[in-house]
Amino acid sequence: MESQELKIPVERVAVLIGKNGETKKKLEKKMHVELEVHSEEGDVVVSGEDSVAVYETVPIIKAIARGFNPEIAELLC
Repeated sequence: MESQELKIPVERVAVLIGKNGETKKKLEKKMHVELEVHSEEGDVVVSGEDSVAVYETVPIIKAIARGFNPEIAELLC
């Protein structure tokens, strides 16, 4: 199991998770990874069986953290 940890601004955590967790679930399903979000600190752990999928998911999360709309950020993969 491969995992990678990154930090995002606390004010962007809600955008990453989405309404009722929809954005997070959609990203997990599309990329075949698991996202563990610690909303108080802004820590995100991306883990999955496929290390390439984990590696490809990180730029999407970074784009969301920098202000991109999640639908646009998903186009990075």
